[in-house]
Amino acid sequence: MANSVLVFLPPALTESFEIVMARAIDINRRQDEELVISYCSGEIKGCVANPFGINALCRECVRVCTNAIDELLPRVQCQSFEKLTVVGGPEPDDHSVDGARSTILTFYRQDPHKINYRSRNALLIPAVNRRFKEYGQATYRHACAQIQRNRPDRIEYFNGRIVPTMSLRQAAVDEGCSFCAIEVSGRDRTLFLAKNAILHDLTFLKARLAAYQLNETRRKLGISFFEGRRVGLRTNDKSYTSGQIAGDLNIDETKAIVSVFLSSTDEFMIFGDQWFTNASRDPASFVKRLRQRLPNSYEVIVRMHPNQAGDRTGQAENIYRALTKVPGLTLIGPRDKHSSYQLLDQSDVVVTFGSTIGLEATFWGKPSILLGRSAWEDAGVATVAGDAEADEVATKILAGVPVADRNEAIRVGAYMMDSLDHSSALSYDHSSSQFLANGRNYLSEKRRSLAYKLNRIIDKLFLRP
Repeated sequence: MANSVLVFLPPALTESFEIVMARAIDINRRQDEELVISYCSGEIKGCVANPFGINALCRECVRVCTNAIDELLPRVQCQSFEKLTVVGGPEPDDHSVDGARSTILTFYRQDPHKINYRSRNALLIPAVNRRFKEYGQATYRHACAQIQRNRPDRIEYFNGRIVPTMSLRQAAVDEGCSFCAIEVSGRDRTLFLAKNAILHDLTFLKARLAAYQLNETRRKLGISFFEGRRVGLRTNDKSYTSGQIAGDLNIDETKAIVSVFLSSTDEFMIFGDQWFTNASRDPASFVKRLRQRLPNSYEVIVRMHPNQAGDRTGQAENIYRALTKVPGLTLIGPRDKHSSYQLLDQSDVVVTFGSTIGLEATFWGKPSILLGRSAWEDAGVATVAGDAEADEVATKILAGVPVADRNEAIRVGAYMMDSLDHSSALSYDHSSSQFLANGRNYLSEKRRSLAYKLNRIIDKLFLRP
């Protein structure tokens, strides 16, 4: 008897739509699995593709979705989202509250639990947050009903904040059903599947990395990761350094250089508390204490992450304000074009809070200290300081930090670039940056309507950082 798989499609107006459609095609081709598709028909409003619930945009989304299903998955059983109401209007559960917060942190760089009212999008965030919570709660009730009705062996859904991932997963857990999150990774943006696991769970990610073995082909792939990032190419992710230029950093070459590369703290908030150490939770305070505990023969240079320029939570602003006038410390702001790799080359020790440049430092022969959390923290590619106090880290620096294992760094780089899960239906066009399901992308159809264009204008003018 074939296993039943219930796949929840994301909104057709997002790029994740083709990814999940391709995964559904893969499942449908198998002899041992029976596919059921569930998609939003506009009954539930307030998704990330249409936070203001514009009816015309919902209709356009459904049109694109049903056309794609008819073309790519004809004769497959489909069930549209149901709007199931509960008398009394219960408060949103944790899954919908956390899911809404994750979405807003990702797309609008605000924390709805602590709104930064100096940002231009602050006034709309409460309304959008409420719609996202309602959508997540409604999706949860729909998913529970679908699981009860179909009794699938597992459900699958896109992992990103584009859909209420947490609500779908919670429905599976509450109904005793297996689940699988769909994501993409690597140079060619191929499938990455998390079966009965939270995709950003550190234990899950570290286990997958630990199982990855290096061979000669993968070794070349790993080296290309580091060489590509250094020249500003897109590797497994977009480049944040492509616009940077080498120039005069005014470094005192008579002193030892400790370079500190920050991460976007608001980004890690999306993944939960497990991604933080005491140091990475408050990097400014840690850096100030480290500066105090190092002698004047050391120069500390802090490079803020370029992505911190888009932070609207106020955290990046607070870090900049806290470090801008610290004696013996040079601060490079997120919009500053000074080359991160020039700074890396001139450094005697590199300190990171989870940024990939801590891994890159090892590849380029520099001692690296990791103060935050990372999927590669157990791979032996950096000196892991964890929750060490600033005086302990200063002691390590003064005693001399060894350069970690370069071969392990190459293995991690290869893992980040490689195709980890196979799909015969999904492909990625690098020239257009489009995903294709069986060679089809529906981008032109998605952008056709006036409602779509109006929604994008509102989004860019009033919500996006």
